[in-house]
Amino acid sequence: MEYEEFIQAYKAKKAFLMVNRSVAVDFMARSSMIPKRYRVAHSFWCWVAILLIPTAIILGIFIAWWIGVIVFIIALMMFPAIQKAAADNVAEYAIENKAFFELATKIGLITIKPND
Repeated sequence: MEYEEFIQAYKAKKAFLMVNRSVAVDFMARSSMIPKRYRVAHSFWCWVAILLIPTAIILGIFIAWWIGVIVFIIALMMFPAIQKAAADNVAEYAIENKAFFELATKIGLITIKPND
């Protein structure tokens, strides 16, 4: 399906995008084709999630073990949320930008599904 055809079907709610989440995370981190506003937010939240793990360990040792456990659980819950946000950002940008839509379709980052 071509970009213009997809946009018409998308606006009529007859089609939607499926985004490969793991590829979207990798693409967000490495591609300069994604706008900076998406890349900066993605990098920030990835670092927050990564740095919460040693923070949880330190809090668990020096403050209270249960605080460390809570912070660790929050860190673990952030990783799927980061994946979902990356997929949402890729889908949003694919709808906005024809060149990105065609590249993402070609490499298998997005697939078009008809709405049943």
